[in-house]
Amino acid sequence: MWKFKKIPDLGRVTTDDEGNVYVTSEETHTVVVVSEDGKRHRELLTESDGLNKPWGIYYDKKENSLLVCNDWDAYLFDVKQQ
Repeated sequence: MWKFKKIPDLGRVTTDDEGNVYVTSEETHTVVVVSEDGKRHRELLTESDGLNKPWGIYYDKKENSLLVCNDWDAYLFDVKQQ
């Protein structure tokens, strides 16, 4: 089994049509995107984007948008594929 150990406290996950995996981390207040093969990753969203302990995430494949839920807020982000 493959494990992603670079970010603590990984939470909810969602995927896009490219096979990328979007993961929340409540501890670091981030959303991390991991490539399909698991070889690349980056912080996509951080506390400066309004994240505060993100606990819910959903990728809308039709609109290429990412819904992220915090304790009291929800944010909708447009996602550009690279």
